[in-house]
Amino acid sequence: GGGGGGGGSPGGGAAPFLLFVAMALPTTAATCARWADANPAIEPPWSPTVLRRALRSTMNAFSSFSGVSNRRSFWKNPNDDDDRVDAAATVSVVVPALNEEAVIGSTLKHLASLDPQPLEVIVAVGDSSDGTASIAESLGAVVVSSGAVGRGRSRQMNAGALRAKGDVLIFLHADTQLPTDAVNVARRQLCAGKRTERTVLGGFVSLITVPDRDKTYWFLSTHNVAKTFYTVAAFRPKSFILGLRCLFGDQAMFCRRRDFEYVGGFDENLPIMEDADLCVRMHTAGPCPLSIGEDRTMNGGGGSTTMSASSGLTPPRLRSPGKWIDNGAPPKGHDEARDGAFERFVKREVEPAVDWFARGRVVLVNRVVTTSGRRIEDLGGNLKATFVHFLVGFSWYLGASPERMVEIYNKYYSDVR
Repeated sequence: GGGGGGGGSPGGGAAPFLLFVAMALPTTAATCARWADANPAIEPPWSPTVLRRALRSTMNAFSSFSGVSNRRSFWKNPNDDDDRVDAAATVSVVVPALNEEAVIGSTLKHLASLDPQPLEVIVAVGDSSDGTASIAESLGAVVVSSGAVGRGRSRQMNAGALRAKGDVLIFLHADTQLPTDAVNVARRQLCAGKRTERTVLGGFVSLITVPDRDKTYWFLSTHNVAKTFYTVAAFRPKSFILGLRCLFGDQAMFCRRRDFEYVGGFDENLPIMEDADLCVRMHTAGPCPLSIGEDRTMNGGGGSTTMSASSGLTPPRLRSPGKWIDNGAPPKGHDEARDGAFERFVKREVEPAVDWFARGRVVLVNRVVTTSGRRIEDLGGNLKATFVHFLVGFSWYLGASPERMVEIYNKYYSDVR
């Protein structure tokens, strides 16, 4: 008869749960109603429109997980016209080049074979001291050369973007070659109506080669593709689901000019990781909400570059582009014991940041660019280069100041930029 000891009612544990539900549901409903009354101008997060947008964003995230951004969405809006690509959208190619006379000629000749052709090719030479500028001019490129621009890839790319007239910008390293249909690839990703209006930035799969030695860095090339996804999925999973990917400069990043200007371009205080930083800021800011006018101001939030190419209305600007602010030297009379430690660089947040489900989408297209492995060899090959990349990436992610990034840059990347 000992088996009857466990014969209690199987529903005995349900009463507390039912009591909890009976209390929680009306309390939650009352709280939601109170919030809606207090915020009449804000669309409630439980409204059908917001829920539909959230579901659509989630399904689109799954569709892009493989990295092939040109697949149709699982959740298709009947108002979207997926096949309408703006063939009239113009494309400017911006090439930052510091003392690149050995490779700039072949890169520009390859760009001349693109079909269709870009509107213009701009070579930003910074303070190059070799024949880069003269070679670029002889091959028909627009050369941006100014002592005020100085050295630094982010400064050079911003200077090139300042000169650009195209609707779309492609930032191409001097030792990287695009696929011949790159102009149409960029148009399909950025200029195809509602299907692409949330896409703010794109990049290619980068194949690292050393042509002189018939060598391809397969491991690093594969790892570059993988880290586009896993770095964001591991450290910013919510942003990953909503479209953030981590692209780097050797992937030939491209974007709409107005979106680039909306976030103030690259952060000129960063000597390295300016590309990943741009991905995060453009994702957080979302697409530029208005595309009117040609008067342009790249608000750097400290060390800004002013753009005023022609007359017209001024597009909206972020209150804060999310860059590092350089406060310069401590103010006169600063006492560390009394006033606390002086911080030369302060990182600001992107303001305003758009609603999570309206954030910008960063895509990796299923097309290949080839880039030189010469710097990988300078760093010591696969293993050491991977270690250096992780060191630089983690330092940036953990909030290392530009001063610290300069130290790392000078230690491992001498004569690179």
